[in-house]
Amino acid sequence: GTSEYRQFASQLGQRTWTCMVYLNEVEAGGETEFVKLGKSLTPRPGTAVIWNNLVPDGRPNANTLHHAHPVIKGEKVVITKWFREAV
Repeated sequence: GTSEYRQFASQLGQRTWTCMVYLNEVEAGGETEFVKLGKSLTPRPGTAVIWNNLVPDGRPNANTLHHAHPVIKGEKVVITKWFREAV
């Protein structure tokens, strides 16, 4: 990560959990893909996705590596809440 991220993470700790809620339907594209799990989620209003960012020994959970596919038509609106070790 960037120096800004390292400074932020050193103060608040690693992300422990993430909760993401889709607020609208996307006309085309905008899927969230969890690469290592082989899962792709299509945005649906009100759908919440929650994942654990750490494995039991506290290391980052590589299975939560994800990315958003580009929105081809329309727009994508989400709310994301990150829970951290120190907060």
